[in-house]
Amino acid sequence: MCADVNARYQRKDAEAREFFERAIAVDPKDADALLGLGRLEVKAAAEQPSAIQRAETYLRRSLDVAPKNGGSSAERN
Repeated sequence: MCADVNARYQRKDAEAREFFERAIAVDPKDADALLGLGRLEVKAAAEQPSAIQRAETYLRRSLDVAPKNGGSSAERN
């Protein structure tokens, strides 16, 4: 059962990653997508330590785009 739950979460993460990557392809300054990818990479770092560098890159880009909102685009513009 635990393996089924794990597989389900991995599929959800993969779907989320695809969604965020498509959003960034359309708008490279989509702070929410950058933040989402950063969070996914932080999560991935538990098993793949090199992911923390990618997480930092995405999170910094998110903050560059929307610094007043902690990376969220809620008040961008």
